[in-house]
Amino acid sequence: MRELVAHALEAVVTMDEKGTITGWNAQAEELFGWSAAEVLGRPMHKVIIPARFRAAHRAGLERYRLTHRGPILETRTDLSALHRDGYEFDVEVSITALTDSAGTTFVGFIRDVTERRRLAEALDDSTAKLQLAIAEREAIAASLRRLPAGRPADETAMAICSELRRLPDLDVASVYEFLHDGSVVPIGQIAPPDVPTAPGRPVPPEHAAYLRASSTGPWIDEWHRRPDDDDFQRAWLDAGMACSAYVPFGANGITYGLLCAGTTSSIGSAG
Repeated sequence: MRELVAHALEAVVTMDEKGTITGWNAQAEELFGWSAAEVLGRPMHKVIIPARFRAAHRAGLERYRLTHRGPILETRTDLSALHRDGYEFDVEVSITALTDSAGTTFVGFIRDVTERRRLAEALDDSTAKLQLAIAEREAIAASLRRLPAGRPADETAMAICSELRRLPDLDVASVYEFLHDGSVVPIGQIAPPDVPTAPGRPVPPEHAAYLRASSTGPWIDEWHRRPDDDDFQRAWLDAGMACSAYVPFGANGITYGLLCAGTTSSIGSAG
């Protein structure tokens, strides 16, 4: 966990189930103006959350503590954060929960979207919107090229997922590894709650076989309910999956796994 916080390419803040800050990387220092030494051990809501969001933040933590479910695990694009100097700015926040024998840690990936939102609000023609979309994709490609070499695979996979999640309308980002025994396992994932996959847990054999057989090149699936859907497919549909794109990766003619990007929006395969 400490390695993930230290080497992520964006601001990462971790906290325990009480909302106490337990991790704060260099990008968070730059974004919020506070050093790690000043915030570690302090309640999150007293440091970077504006007053109007604090009640919802605490309620989300309590809801997750009681049920292990709820919007605390969602990606939010309608939030503001508080800088040390007192001003607010627009942020996009992706929060996930990691649970082990020591308890639950909430990991928040946070990015400043103030300028992007200002530009988007000012754009009212299709050409300008296309230019903005191209610029976003170029920024993501550049950030992926800066991924540090030699890091553990799961850490790199989470960094990739975090970058992919910056694309508009993209709700699911996963990196799947093809294992020698024929199984397919997510090693990194950022997704809405209640999806049927999780890092380290193999997908069902039938779905693993489908992913392997389809990995001759990039492809897109549109998700529609059918009478013969199995439990795995129904769980994705219940989570809102509408369309997903897959890109195999590998070397020397060997496929090692897949990048997956999915959306719950009704943008279709063209989008």
